[in-house]
Amino acid sequence: MKPLKLWQIIAGSIAFLVVVVLAATVGTGGRYEDSLIETASLIRSNGLDSEAHLSVLATSWSDAISDRRDFNLAISSTQSARRERLVAMEEAHDDIVARMTSLNDPPGRFRDAHSTLLDLYEIYVQLYELAQSPSGNLQTFNATRNDLSARFSSTYARLQILLS
Repeated sequence: MKPLKLWQIIAGSIAFLVVVVLAATVGTGGRYEDSLIETASLIRSNGLDSEAHLSVLATSWSDAISDRRDFNLAISSTQSARRERLVAMEEAHDDIVARMTSLNDPPGRFRDAHSTLLDLYEIYVQLYELAQSPSGNLQTFNATRNDLSARFSSTYARLQILLS
């Protein structure tokens, strides 16, 4: 048997490393994709919860104005009555923040999806914060709520297309 030449050993080592890196990338891609999909689903769920809460707030606020009641008291009462739901949304939000941090540095084929997920997350945070602390007057509140809801829906649809 002939001894291997140095270039053969180096070429073999490089080929081995390429195979190992490719295998790791494929494996990471599957785990990354699963984590990205789970995170998007959590964002969607908590975003929809935020939208539902905002709708309840808008109704309570509008009814208070129509009935000539103190709308600040109506908003405060609504927030208090839904405290458990708001706490659950806060816990889900904390989980989402942690998951988003873990999704940094996406594999190449997920860069567009990751970018869109960041857009979705940004809109979601605005919905969440508005649900936790409503602000503005009823007209600006509803305009902001409607704008965020429309952007949230279209961005999630764009993410679904990228992941299909």
